[in-house]
Amino acid sequence: MEENQNPIRFEGYIQKNKFPSVGDTLIAEILTVREYGSDCKLLQFKNIDAFLPWQKSVLNRRRQRKFRIGQNVTVQVSTVGESGKSVMLSRSLLLADDIEKCRRRIEEEELIGSIAYRVSITKNINIYTIYENFCWKLDENYQSIGEGLADILDHPGKIDNYEFDKDIRNLILETIRLHFVKKREKYEKIISIKCGGEEGIDAIKNSLLEGLKIIPITFNPKCCILGSPKYSISIFSESKRSAEDILDIAAKKIQDTMNKFNGGSCEY
Repeated sequence: MEENQNPIRFEGYIQKNKFPSVGDTLIAEILTVREYGSDCKLLQFKNIDAFLPWQKSVLNRRRQRKFRIGQNVTVQVSTVGESGKSVMLSRSLLLADDIEKCRRRIEEEELIGSIAYRVSITKNINIYTIYENFCWKLDENYQSIGEGLADILDHPGKIDNYEFDKDIRNLILETIRLHFVKKREKYEKIISIKCGGEEGIDAIKNSLLEGLKIIPITFNPKCCILGSPKYSISIFSESKRSAEDILDIAAKKIQDTMNKFNGGSCEY
């Protein structure tokens, strides 16, 4: 496989397939709300473009026209054109169970993606090697990623089935225990960032990355846009007080970095 740099933490889990398949249940971000449907991007497939047409029934059309730009919605892939182009989406056959399974799948992808990221930076090995030899194989061998991780925890010797040196296998097992066994809750801080100077979005992106850098990877830090100018910084922690302290430090770092840019501001 072609060598690639490790993705930054904004990107999360790396899918084995470049494009989705018909029937996949995914999360799409609404980009436009038009008369006949919405342009979207598929968050789990590196933001590839897709289109969600309105359904024919009056009730469905009314519901869908309530969508907002920037909103994340659960969708099913109805068609995929040649070379992954012309991806069409649908919500007509979605059941509550499908939405819940998609939510759990994303949580599990984020978990194993965080494990792969930590092992990659700790051992200085290409992250795609970890996905090829561990993440994707585990996903293929079990009904769900969570089931596979739980099985390895119950039977640690099964980590030897994956083609790594012993020290890397031990690190993977240690990291699974760290992320999977301890009960942790999600905490987040909402910040408002603006930059009226020429640096614009680059200033915002750089400031957010500076804030994420100082959060230990074991807290599984994430950043997402809630709708300009508001962003969410989230972590997982066993201690509410510890989480609040870490998020305050990260927010202060983001604020200090933004203040260095012309027209930059950050409030939290």
